[in-house]
Parts: sequence; structure tokens; C-alpha cells
Amino acid sequence: MATTITIPARPIDTPDAWRGDDLARSTDWIRPFSPAELDELHGALGAVTRRGLDWRDITRGDFPLARLSRELAAVGREHGRGVVLLRGLSVERYSTCRGSARPRTRHSTSSPSSARSCVTR
Repeated sequence: MATTITIPARPIDTPDAWRGDDLARSTDWIRPFSPAELDELHGALGAVTRRGLDWRDITRGDFPLARLSRELAAVGREHGRGVVLLRGLSVERYSTCRGSARPRTRHSTSSPSSARSCVTR
């Protein structure tokens, strides 16, 4: 049985009907993390790392983000277009190690697949 798709007779004009060129001309969909939010995120990550929790086992209770969780909820409500770029989280600051995210503490020259890949900056 074939599915029938109805195409609107006029352009869709709602916040969630954006185009790439619309986003390229605007920055209101980009939200940078504040230094305090990054500190809160780093602190929560450090706490689960010290406890030795694998990322698959982390729950909301293990990863408290009091300020940042409120801000992210507000971001989700205010941007009706369905896309937000969260900017400022440095991927160089963190690594993965046997499935766990870990704050970087020092450089590593080992291959990503080895156990030594846990040694980070």
C-alpha cells in the first residue's frame, strides 16, 4: 500500500522551518557556555571520574549540574527552531578511556586503542 504525502500549497513559515542560509545570517541560535557553566561541568565530570563510574552507568544523580541544567532547559524552551549550537566546550580538555570520559591531565602519545590512551593532558 502506497503512502500519500501532502505538500503544502504555500511556504511553511514557522520557527522550526529554517534553512541553512537563514542560520548562516544569524547568531541567535548560538549559545556559548559561560566560564562558570564549564567549571560546573568539569567538576561534575571530575566527581564521576574519582568514583570510577563508566559513562554508561552515570545517572542524573551522579552528575549534578544545578545551574547548567536550568540554563539548558531554558535554551530548549526559547529556541522554537529545534536547533541550538552550544559553543565553548573544549574537546581537547577531555578524553575517553575504556568507555569513561576523563578530564585531561597530561599529554599522551599512545594510540587511541591502547590502555595508555587514558593518559591525557
